[in-house]
Amino acid sequence: YVMQGREYEIYEPIDDAPIDDTPKPSFSWGNLFLNALGGVAIAGLCAVAVGFGIGLVIGAIGVGVATIGASIIGVSLSTGTVLSIIGCAVSAGASSAMIYGSFASLENALKDMVIQNVSGFGDYVADAVYDSFSGGIASSMTSFGVLKGLGILTNKPNSKPI
Repeated sequence: YVMQGREYEIYEPIDDAPIDDTPKPSFSWGNLFLNALGGVAIAGLCAVAVGFGIGLVIGAIGVGVATIGASIIGVSLSTGTVLSIIGCAVSAGASSAMIYGSFASLENALKDMVIQNVSGFGDYVADAVYDSFSGGIASSMTSFGVLKGLGILTNKPNSKPI
């Protein structure tokens, strides 16, 4: 007979916790290395594409400006200047594309090492392509400021470039 609930019964704990049946992904250094190497290779291809594309676009613009209306916009362009613009933009764009794309692959590899789960090759490719093109195009646009700072591009009509 229990009076006012002062008698306690102690029961053993029941092991009824849910069982986690999901397998843990295994970390593979080989897959990590191949994905990172593939990302760097894709960045190299993007660097060539960025350099070639920028060379075509800047070359067409430079030749058009040099032949059609250099006096209208006040920029004096000679053939050497056009070639230096193309070379500077292409080299800045291509090298930056390679650097940015490689860093994207390195970033993915470091992230995968920390979380101990290798991402798919598509993740490496997508990041390398995006970072290569955005970094390459941005760097090639800033190369015009370098050319202007060196005195190769001038704002004065009929001025002689270096």
